[in-house]
Amino acid sequence: MDLVRKILFEIEAHENPNTNVEITIEGHSENQVQYHLQILVEGNFVEAMDASSLASICYMPTGLTWKGHEFLDDIRDETVWKKTKESVSSKVSSVSLAIVQEVAKASVKSLLGLP
Repeated sequence: MDLVRKILFEIEAHENPNTNVEITIEGHSENQVQYHLQILVEGNFVEAMDASSLASICYMPTGLTWKGHEFLDDIRDETVWKKTKESVSSKVSSVSLAIVQEVAKASVKSLLGLP
C-alpha cells in the first residue's frame, strides 16, 4: 500500500493534461510500479494510456481520476496513513484497496469528530 500511495503522489505532482507521467519509485522495480499502475487503472484511481505488449505491462499515466484524488486526499496526512495501515495490518494479512479507502475515510472522520 505504501507503493500505491507513492505512485498517486507522483502522478499528482506531475499531473498535466495531455502529458504522460513517467513514474519511478526508489526501491521498487519498473515491473512492480507498472503492475501497481495497472491495478490503479483497473480500479479507476488513475487515468493512463495502455502501451502494454505481449512481453510487458506498460501504463503511461495521464492523471488521477476523481476517485484517485479523493483517495489520495484521505491518505495524504501521515497520521491518518499510519493509523490506516495499523488498523488494516493488525487485523488481517491482506485487504483490497477499496477496504483501505474505507478505513482511511473512517480515520479521517474520527479525527474530525464526525460519526
